[in-house]
Amino acid sequence: MKTTAKISYTLIALVLIVLLQIETIHAKSKNDLGKFASFENASALTTWQDNSGTLSISPRHFKHGKNSLKWQWSANSILKHSSKDLIAATTLRGGKTERFEQHFIDRQALVGGILSWVYNENPIDDQLTFVFGTSESLAVNNPRYRYTFNLNFKGWRAMWVQLDADAAVENYVGNQLVDSMWVYPPKNNVAGSVFFDMIEFTSHVTSKRNADDQLPFLNKEYEVWGENEISNQWGPPLHWRALQPSRLIADKITDSQIETFDRILQRYDNWILSNQNVDIDNQAYQIRLANLQKAISKAKKSYGKLNIKRLSDGTIVGNAFFSERDKYDPRFGSLLKNGLPLMLAFDYKINGNTESKQKLFDFLDYIHDQGWADGSAIGTINHQTNSVSSYIHAVMVMRKELKETGRLAREIAKIRWYCLFGKIYDPNPRQDVTADTVRTNLLYHLLVILMMDDTPEKVTAIQNYLAWLDYALGVMPGFKDTIKPDYLGYHHRGAYLNAYSSEAYHVASVVAYLLHGTQFSMPENATHNLKQSLLTLRSISQVYDTPQSVAGRFPHNIRPLAKLLPAYGYLSFDQDSESANQYDPQMIAAFKRLWLADPELLQSELFPKAFSRISYYDTLGAIQLMNKLAAVEASAEADPELTTYKPYAALFVHRKGNWLANVHGWSQYIWDFESSASENLYGRYWSYGMLQILATGNPVNTIDSGINVENGWDWNRLPGSTTKHLDLDELIVDRKPSANYKEGRHRNFSDETFVGGVTSQNKAGIFAMKLHDTAYDPTFKARKSYFFFDDRIICLGTGIQNQDSQHNTETTLFQFSLNNLSNPLEMSDSNDLHDSHFTHSITTSPTYGFWLKDPAGHGYIINSESNVQVRIATQISRNHANKKRTEGEYATAWIDHGKAPQNASYNYTVIINANKKRLQDYAKNPLHKVLQQDNQAHIVFDQNSNTYGYVLFEGSTALNQGPVVKTSRPTIVYASEQSSGSMTLSVTDPDMRRPKLNNMSKMPITALIAESQPAQTTVTLRGHWAIPQNNYKAQVTHNANNTTSIELTCVDAQTYELKLEQLTK
Repeated sequence: MKTTAKISYTLIALVLIVLLQIETIHAKSKNDLGKFASFENASALTTWQDNSGTLSISPRHFKHGKNSLKWQWSANSILKHSSKDLIAATTLRGGKTERFEQHFIDRQALVGGILSWVYNENPIDDQLTFVFGTSESLAVNNPRYRYTFNLNFKGWRAMWVQLDADAAVENYVGNQLVDSMWVYPPKNNVAGSVFFDMIEFTSHVTSKRNADDQLPFLNKEYEVWGENEISNQWGPPLHWRALQPSRLIADKITDSQIETFDRILQRYDNWILSNQNVDIDNQAYQIRLANLQKAISKAKKSYGKLNIKRLSDGTIVGNAFFSERDKYDPRFGSLLKNGLPLMLAFDYKINGNTESKQKLFDFLDYIHDQGWADGSAIGTINHQTNSVSSYIHAVMVMRKELKETGRLAREIAKIRWYCLFGKIYDPNPRQDVTADTVRTNLLYHLLVILMMDDTPEKVTAIQNYLAWLDYALGVMPGFKDTIKPDYLGYHHRGAYLNAYSSEAYHVASVVAYLLHGTQFSMPENATHNLKQSLLTLRSISQVYDTPQSVAGRFPHNIRPLAKLLPAYGYLSFDQDSESANQYDPQMIAAFKRLWLADPELLQSELFPKAFSRISYYDTLGAIQLMNKLAAVEASAEADPELTTYKPYAALFVHRKGNWLANVHGWSQYIWDFESSASENLYGRYWSYGMLQILATGNPVNTIDSGINVENGWDWNRLPGSTTKHLDLDELIVDRKPSANYKEGRHRNFSDETFVGGVTSQNKAGIFAMKLHDTAYDPTFKARKSYFFFDDRIICLGTGIQNQDSQHNTETTLFQFSLNNLSNPLEMSDSNDLHDSHFTHSITTSPTYGFWLKDPAGHGYIINSESNVQVRIATQISRNHANKKRTEGEYATAWIDHGKAPQNASYNYTVIINANKKRLQDYAKNPLHKVLQQDNQAHIVFDQNSNTYGYVLFEGSTALNQGPVVKTSRPTIVYASEQSSGSMTLSVTDPDMRRPKLNNMSKMPITALIAESQPAQTTVTLRGHWAIPQNNYKAQVTHNANNTTSIELTCVDAQTYELKLEQLTK
């Protein structure tokens, strides 16, 4: 017996090795095609049998190819199938990772199972029963796995079952081998039929699968959550569909409410279709209309490629499609990427084409047959709402026609299902309402309500919706989306300024416009937060361009405010007034500034937009509203002037006149960069202290200011950053999931809590960080600070170290694209103006006073002993997404710290828009003095403003410089003394005191919602001081040694600014 068992196990092991090899071969082919049974010819039936029923290849319905397996059952039927793939599916551990959002899978986990599609022509209240085991165990009714599949539907349905998690028979005893599947027909129906296609036994069934009406038991770990957890943004759909309102329940609907709903509907129609009674001859409107007509023509061609047709019995067929997170193509979103259903609706509504109306009806019937139906998860609804804007708006635009043909109720039910409409009824929101939700469902939920019949249910829905909206647009704690305490936008647990959050603001502003001035207007708190978010975004952006370093995984998307401009317009309408001519003065002033800044750019980037796949807001009516606001007699605001630090992005912004400087870091609470398999592949260093100066162009913009990531950009040399200069193959993101980096080595957190900024009187400040590369080279560390005084930035670095003896460590002064600029580069030790290729190397010293000017005219004075490299050259690089070769002309300068530096440092000053004489004078007689520069502290005195700036990396150390004696914690302090015996003291404790993680992936709920924790910070000053207006309730103690201790409760890495009066001298 032992010998037989040993031989059997050896044989199984050999089989598994072969299967693994087959698995690898298939994985190399696109979409893993070939692994599933597709039933294209009769030979596919050889491993399927039913001694009582009938099996055939049918062309009537199909998901792959042109045929499927038709099973006609009768009394005593059992559909039987044996497959070696079942052995692999139920024994191979770990499986493969996802096609999308790849993540680590425990090597011991059994995640295999079955993927299949089932077509049912005749809905019945009964079910199929699937059992798995050996043929011997199944013959004695002892399956290892069992589940049922409900047949109460017509059309295609996906069947994704992870056998060990979803179908394991409790207390099973028997053979662990699984090589057979038997399917039992419905118990109460002695005859009938179903169709199967794409049956696949796989070692990996996604954790994203959703329970639905056919498989309501699926994925309990994902679909059910406890009292202390937060629901996933993509589900669970069964739970949310079942949720009924328990608050704000209306018992009637009034005539006034009906009139209000009608008014909102009319606004929507005018917004999406335009108001034909308003001037439609202006240039902006005609540009958009022309592009909309092109989109309509393109969509009609796309419709023809779907091969939609009706059979003689009325059944509709067409090309197959799959869910957004299926591993097979085409996905549903690809059908809609050109706005297909909405463009058909527009062709009918705008152009009067009745043929397109019928095509739209056929399209809706076709997707319904393919499985896009209420109660159908099509495998998973994950990310599904990010692709359905044209579908939902088409239903809304055609609501009357759909109702007349009996289709409207069906389509509304689908929208409620896929968009998780029931979330609005959650009385105690524990939802993770992300920017993805806001940029999609925030509007879709409203449209569902507007399409309801005029009943009390409609009033109940709008009242619950407004309460949910108030929550969705609330200021969120911890890492939660979307609006943070500093009014920056979040997604993927980090600041996302050029995508996601900006699109969320846009959609929320559309909702605010539709509801404004009505009894259902957006709640005051939500409106306030939305306005502050938009105003904050425009204040830290240079006209249309957001800071490059917080561009997420889209480094090429640098101009989001050009697209976001209409949002400022929507919120310009007074939210409390029913009048169409009452405006919010601050919002309309911001709108006017952006509208007038660059009309040519708007003509090329905003007006031509006719469709956006994820969030549709580029409408004809939007153009009309902007034209109306442009004609209002209101002044445009001046360019904002401010100095601010945004702790939830580790972003410092300093702007004067028409220029803006910003610097960005990362820490225990702010991740470093985001990537994907085809985006931002070389973006590792975006958060390593990049100092960007936006000061060139008309209007000022990123590319004219020297950063052009599309052409020859050196991804290692980001201005202001301290990095290791790697080959691009070494720099590329490591996307391989592991136990510690579950989605690869991006979105990493450092183990340092010191990154922060302090500001003073909204016009000066300091940014500093402890840099530690915990993800790629844990030996790489540095301490960096930036002191902002008027148009001067003093940049200090200490403790620069790593053990990399193969690559040079560098601090980049500038990397400037010359493609759009011909200004020369100047240096103090040369009389030449360099405007062609050259290389220059120089060793500087603190007394040397070496300076140089970049092509934009910004000056750099090196105040330390440094090896400075300067060059103008053609740079060869790669595209961040497709790795294709790029090249461009660049002027670049950097400080070379050498290989494996130990405690290296730098000290240089940047002067924005400096002329040669000013640089010469400042190099000889600087207006600032570095008083301390080591790993304990960076301290700078600015004589121009009589200010001491302190970056106290360690705290508690006695200081000999300026008014500050010591601080109790690591702190950043800005102390500006006035001759009148007063002082402005600004203090920041940069530690937010939140949970410590190494990476944002699979973040625990406790970390997700954890707020910044307060702590007491004491600053001790020389002399006795008082606080006439103690807004922060600081505790003031006058000590016997002629010092004053000021104790502040610090939280959220905020700046606490105090006005002090000296009592004694």
